[in-house]
Amino acid sequence: MSESGPLINLAITGASGAQYALRLLQCLVAQGCRVNVMVSRAAQVVIATETEFRLPGSPPAMVEAFTDYAKASPGQIQV
Repeated sequence: MSESGPLINLAITGASGAQYALRLLQCLVAQGCRVNVMVSRAAQVVIATETEFRLPGSPPAMVEAFTDYAKASPGQIQV
């Protein structure tokens, strides 16, 4: 992944609307941004409740899950 894309920090909390955060992640990736994702445990519950996306518990597994979900290049998303 190119280091030249903008670096965006995306924090997902336990508030309703997690599907919007996931869609934003897809849009940022599509525009070539590098994204640092911060996701709370409450957000994991909301994501599981409001979407069909399931996040694993460990950060390395989350990176893989978010990368697959957003169709990101390797290294484009960090958790």
